[in-house]
Amino acid sequence: MYSEKKSGRLDNGQKSYKNEHPKIIEMKTKTEWEQDILNITTTINQEFPELSKYINEMPLHNSGNEEMSVKSLEDYFHSLEELVGKYSKTHIGKITAKKAR
Repeated sequence: MYSEKKSGRLDNGQKSYKNEHPKIIEMKTKTEWEQDILNITTTINQEFPELSKYINEMPLHNSGNEEMSVKSLEDYFHSLEELVGKYSKTHIGKITAKKAR
């Protein structure tokens, strides 16, 4: 018989699943994604206005398929997040630069 160690592993090296619950993933709503997009575009306009030319209008889908619309908003948000993430590694934002002075 195997005994459980404090590390959460059994003596035989296998992971113990005792008292573990699966993670519940909550999906964001269309409104939440729209708010996230507004927040990140505000950050882009304030910190890195030179990137504003790369900001497209929020994707719209009138197909009645809410799931497709939410997925489009999520994809768009992540594309903005990636744009800011890559750019900010090599550039200092306007607000950040003023604080550093």
